[in-house]
Amino acid sequence: MRSFAGASRMVPGECFALASHARGKGLDGVMIMSPYHFPHTHEVISRTPRR
Repeated sequence: MRSFAGASRMVPGECFALASHARGKGLDGVMIMSPYHFPHTHEVISRTPRR
């Protein structure tokens, strides 16, 4: 069975910290949702680093 965790926060750095912690604990993936009030264009999303 695969394990996933939610790592959504209002501050991107906190999302990365939670995702890193989850990876260190052996989880298979994380679910991160962008804050509803931050507009994200396709350009911004395509420049987001993939980890």
